Formats: sequence, C-alpha cells, structure tokens
Amino acid sequence: MCNFVSNDDTSRNIHDELSRFWELENFPQKRPPSREERLCEQHYLANTTRASNGQFCVGLPLRDSIDCLGDSYNMAKKRFFNLEARFRKQPELKEQYCQFINEYEALGHLSESPESRPLNAYFLPHHPVIREQSKSTKLRVVFDASARTSSGVSVNDLQMVGPVVQEPLFNILVRFRQHKYVLTGDIEKMFRCVLLKESDRNLQLILWRDSEDKPLRTLRLNTVTYGFASASFLTTRSLWQIGEECSDQKIKTIIQNDLYCDDLLTGASSEEELRHIRLSVSSELAKGCFHLRKYRSNLPELLADSVNLEGGKLMISNATSTLGVGWTPSSDEFHFQHDLSTTENVTKRIILSSTFKIFDPLGLLSIFTIKPKIILQELWSHKVDWDEPVPPEIRSSWLQFSAKSSCLSSIRIPRYILIDSNSSVQIHCFSDASQRAYGSCIYLRSVSTSGAIQVSLVCAKSRVAPIKPTTIPRLELCAALLGAQLTATVLAALRCSIERQVYWTDSKVVLGWLNSNKTKTFVAHRVAAINELTNPTDWRYVPTSTNPADLASRGVDPDQLDLSIWWNGPSFLLESEDSWPAYTAESIELPELKTHHTLSGEEASSMTCL
Repeated sequence: MCNFVSNDDTSRNIHDELSRFWELENFPQKRPPSREERLCEQHYLANTTRASNGQFCVGLPLRDSIDCLGDSYNMAKKRFFNLEARFRKQPELKEQYCQFINEYEALGHLSESPESRPLNAYFLPHHPVIREQSKSTKLRVVFDASARTSSGVSVNDLQMVGPVVQEPLFNILVRFRQHKYVLTGDIEKMFRCVLLKESDRNLQLILWRDSEDKPLRTLRLNTVTYGFASASFLTTRSLWQIGEECSDQKIKTIIQNDLYCDDLLTGASSEEELRHIRLSVSSELAKGCFHLRKYRSNLPELLADSVNLEGGKLMISNATSTLGVGWTPSSDEFHFQHDLSTTENVTKRIILSSTFKIFDPLGLLSIFTIKPKIILQELWSHKVDWDEPVPPEIRSSWLQFSAKSSCLSSIRIPRYILIDSNSSVQIHCFSDASQRAYGSCIYLRSVSTSGAIQVSLVCAKSRVAPIKPTTIPRLELCAALLGAQLTATVLAALRCSIERQVYWTDSKVVLGWLNSNKTKTFVAHRVAAINELTNPTDWRYVPTSTNPADLASRGVDPDQLDLSIWWNGPSFLLESEDSWPAYTAESIELPELKTHHTLSGEEASSMTCL
C-alpha cells in the first residue's frame, strides 16, 4: 500500500531552507527516537552485513512499497538528452563528466545492469555540480533521487530518513576549541565506502553514454548514493558501529563523537596523545574500508611522516553554500567567508537566501548577524511576494548591511580557548535584551598554574524579539533563559573540568524574579526553567556598560571590528574576584507578581458553601 502524499516542490524547497536555518538557531537537543527512527534502526540491524574485508553492505530502509513508483525511465532519458545538449556547448564539461563516470565504474561503484529496463526500478537523473574551491574534484555528479516518477512519487519519498547518529556540529566545534593540539581529516568518498545490497540496486539506475553515436547504457550504482534520503543515516550508522566495536575507549569516543559527516575534528593535550589518535582512528576506520585522508594539524611535525596531507585552510560550511567558518592551521585561527553580493533589485527571496548563506554555527558573529534577522522580521510583517521589490526602508537597511558584510572576512579568532591544558576553568554567561532582540554569550575564563588569566568567547546566540510588543524585563528574562540553555549545551559538549559557573545580567528585575516564588505564569515558567539549569546563587549583576551581551541585543555594523569586550569579555574578568562588579540586592518593586486578595467575612462564608 502506498501512503505517500506529494507536496508542492517550491513550498518544500523554502521549507527545507528555513529548516536548515533554524537548526542553527536552535540548541542541539536530545529527544526520544520516533517510531519511524526506531523502525529504521531495526531495519539497519536486520539488513546489514559485512564483507570479508570488513566493508559494510546495507539495504534501503523503505517505508512504502516500490509499487508506488511510476515510470522514471522517460523522465531520466529526457534529462540525459538535455545534459548531452549541454555537453555539445561545453566540451570541457563533457570531458570532466566522462572522467567522473569512468572512475566511478573503474572503482566498482557502478556496473552494467543485466536488463536495460527492469521492472520495479527507479532511474536517477543526474547533473554536474562545479566546486571551484575543491582541490581534489572540481566536478561532482549529483544523482537526483527526489525526481518525480509518472505517479508523482520519487524514490526518496519511499525512504525512512533515519535518526541523526552523529553529534551536532555545534558540540564538535566547541570541543575542537578546548584542545591544545588538534587534528582534522576527511573520509575519502564516504558514502561510496558502503555497499548497497544487490536486491536494492535497481532503485539506483542511471542512463549513460560517452558519445551520442552509441546506444544508451543502463548502469547500476552499487554503493550508498549521496542524495538518497537514507544515505546519511546508513553511512554514519556504519561509522558509529566501527566505534562500537573498538576496544580503545578513547578512540571509540572520538569515532562516535568527533566526526561530522565525513570530517574528523578532534584533538588532545599532548603531542604523543594526538599521534596515537591519528594512527588509531585511521586504523579502526580502515577495518570498515573507510580511508581517512587530507590531514591538517596545528602541530606540523605530527604529519611529517604522512602522505595524506592537505595544506591550507579547512572550510566548514553547510550543504547549500561555500560560505562558512574556516580554520587556518598555521596560525590556528578561525576566519569567515561572508561576502553577500549586493543588487539593486532587493526582493524578499534575495534577502532570505542571502541570510541563509551566513553560516556561523557557534554564533561568534551574532552581534553582526542579528541585523539581517531583524530585517527579515520586518520584511515578514509586510505582505510582499517573493520577487516583489521590498519597501524602501527595508531595502536601505539591507543594502547598508550587505555592503559592509565583506568586512567580516577580515576577522580572525583564536581557535584555542584555554590558557593551557592544566588551567582551572570557569564558565561565564552574559545575557541582555533590547526592544528588537535579545542575546547571550559564553566565555571561558582559564587561570594557569602561575596565575595568568585568559578569557575567550566560546559561542553566542541572538534572537529577534517577538513581533507582538512585550516589556523589556520579559525580554531580559528570555535572554537569561537563553543563556542558561546555551551554557548547559556548552557544558555537555566540553570534555574539561569546569570549576565554576557564573551568570551575569544587567536586569535587577530578573535577579529579583529568580529569587521569588510569587510571579505570574509567564515569568514563573521561565524562572522554573532557569532554576532547573542553574543555581540562583550563581547569578550576578553586571552594569550594562560592561555587559558584552548588550552588543548582541542591539547589533553592530560589520565594519566595527575593534570590539575587545565581545571577543575577550569585560576587562574585570582578567582581575581577581574581589574586583568584579558587586551588587547588593535592593528593595525594588517587581512587576508581574501575584496579588494576594484578603477575603472579607461574607466572601469567606460564600467560599465555604461551594
């Protein structure tokens, strides 16, 4: 039986873009697996085998019958003919494309199908994607598993996506910053390292020929294919299994927690330990036929004996953009590529898509990126179509921001956030709000054995205020909750001992609410959530002038880069605690407290009768 219901492609694409955007906005949260995710895991366990060389062989986890699929051959043929027409105009593209397919076949990752048009099959259209920044393969062939058949259903529509196996990138990057010595690498052709069982390969057919005077060939893709809905689960679950079978607990933890897609980002406190990690992780992954390569490290001598080196910068970006956060091993610094192109024709679509390109998983640029978020919120209140010019005031704000966005590329942030690996460490959280937005930023304060102090920005979050007007104290409380949640996420990600947690706010009302049990519902719910995550005695007052979160709540133009208080926290954190801001609780009138009504004798009598 087919239970699939088709959605409009345009709406789905917009939804997917928004989903990716809000994934970064929200905190990584663990939740119980859904029924479908449990079924997907059961399917993996029941249908996964290992070849004699250790290679994994998996099945596609289908939620619906392949009877739902209509004809895909004619659709795939039409799109291939369109591709050939492009080849005629671009012979260099054709040459690269043929090289890609020939290599695919030479590696055994595809082979001739026994039948040219088998029953119960799916033909994948394919097209080129050019990646100018790639040093290994400029051209990659992408297989479109979302292409609709004549029934309106694609092969992706039939698959269970599966649970997310790996840790969120946020957690991995936070940990990556705590290590004195770090190592990165990537798994070569990760998806193609996992075989697909024979009975499912007819759902991965392609049409191909390298010359128009030859007949069309029907080829089968023999491995897990990038672009399939279940591909990420099938490959990352296999990597996780390698970790599960590892006898070295440290290496098991790294394989299961420090891989993001095909990228390894890990580290250690000593050269010897990092050398052990490099050799052991590579050896364990090889047991499943995964090849780790393109090593980078801030410790050059670690890689002196390796032929799998990768010079230059590491770019960490999302699936839809080459813009992202980069790491330069030689200087051990993070940098950013955020140059938003300007155009005179500013539309809702352009602003939305440009904002999506700002990939900043740790929120280090929150003081800058809150501005386009505020513009987006203003834009949503104007009911303009996707490709209509936006109102003049919004257009002006957007052009001003985008013109200055290239300045973000000059920012350099030290990766390592501790003064040394043996330091005592405190975590300091600052929060603040304005009428337009609220935010929180987290710092590590590390003190060396000699007493030297270093304060470093770890991460931050900023959010636009609700469209419906609300009070500043309420927004300050939302900022405090955001800070408590962000701190809890950082604490869960770090693998170092935290001696103390301190939470700072410049709202005396919030400090009063945190110590009151008489607040109204809105406040009470948020106070309860904060008190679940923090101890009320850990909250302190900070003047607005020395609160770095004030910048996250107001926003800063991208060309204002000399902001020491943002990158390194307020200067008082470099001093002993007796120099920190002191605050004696005042007797202030708190808003939103419950009022207690004393019943008259007549009212009490009436209540008794109820």
